Formats: sequence, structure tokens, C-alpha cells
Amino acid sequence: MGTSPRIDEFISLVYADHGINFLAASDFSPVLVHVYEQDGFLHLLLGMGDYTTAEDLRRAAPLLVALRDRLLDFQGPITTHGTRTALYKDLCDLNEHNTLPALATAINEVIAEHLGHFHQFLSELEHAHWNTNDERLAWFTEKPRYLWGLSEAIQLLRRLNIPGTRTDAEIRDFCRTTLQRIHEGQNPYAAAGQPLDETHLRDKLRNYRRSKLGRSLNKH
Repeated sequence: MGTSPRIDEFISLVYADHGINFLAASDFSPVLVHVYEQDGFLHLLLGMGDYTTAEDLRRAAPLLVALRDRLLDFQGPITTHGTRTALYKDLCDLNEHNTLPALATAINEVIAEHLGHFHQFLSELEHAHWNTNDERLAWFTEKPRYLWGLSEAIQLLRRLNIPGTRTDAEIRDFCRTTLQRIHEGQNPYAAAGQPLDETHLRDKLRNYRRSKLGRSLNKH
């Protein structure tokens, strides 16, 4: 997996906290934990041997969570690349200046806007004509906002992790129903329902602030 000064420093701290047995270094250990560095952050990778059992994982779980928490203390949460952590941080910051109903409405409007852009892209694509590949490429190049509308909506729904749109199948069904409503010129959420409501948002922000992740973020 490679090593680096930051990896060595983190492993030294873990050994000092928990002893050599905390990080399984032997190839014969049923549960292995590797530390690697990518994009400026350390990450943990769980490895299992050929004979690792469910009981081995259950016994290792408290130590694995403690290692995760130690990494949060060491470097803070990973907030790059639009992760769920970054999203919840932004929502917490926005909530200082906006009411929860207004914030939930704004998020739902963003999702509907992304799907509306994708519907517009499909409508224009249906009537598009190209004589050459260069003309085709130029047409697509002019419409990135609309071309990626569906992907943007799906990514946002995944990060929100809302009941009813948590699995990929649920998200696809929700987007399909919403796009159909947009195509019919109706309220996009009339059939599928709004993905995020005030209760969901309140619970998510409360749980986030109380979590180890949220507390760690406040320190960095």
C-alpha cells in the first residue's frame, strides 16, 4: 500500500494509544487494517483473510471504530469533492441564517431544477440534427449544464440519503416519475412527493452535529 511520513506519524500515534496489537500487521490476522494516502487524506482499508469469519469482524468492530475516530482526530473529516460530509457542513452553516422549512424547500428546488435541465436536454436532443461528428461534438459541448442534470440530481439524492430515495433503485424510480411529471407540464413532485421535508432535515442536522464526524469538523 506504500507509506509516507503522515502515515508513519498516524500509525505511531495509534500504537502509542492502543498498543501493537491494535493494527493487525501479521498476514495471519483474521482482520487487517491498512492505511493509505490519496488526494492529501489518509484512508483506512479493511482486509480479510481467507478464513475470516463474521465473529472475527464483530470482535474487531470496536477497535475499527476507535481507529476511525482516531483518524478523525488526526486529520479532520474528508470534506473535498462534494462528499456527504461537505454537504451536511454547508447545510449546518446555512441553517444559521435560514429556517428549516426554507432550507428544505431550497434543496428540493435544486433537485427539481437539475431534473428540469435534463428534461430540456432530452427535448432538444430529440430535434437535434448534425451533418458531421464535429457538429455533434460542438452541440454537446454547449450543453454541459443540461447534459449532466440527471447525474447532478442523483448525486445530491445519494448524499442526502433520504428515506424513500436511499437505494439506487429508489432514486431511479423517483427521477423517472419526476421527469414524467415535468414532461407532462405538471408539478414535478405531485406524484413522487418532495424528497426532503423539514423533519428529515432537522433529524439529519441534529444527528450530524452530535456525531463524531460533526464534532471533529468543528475542531478543524
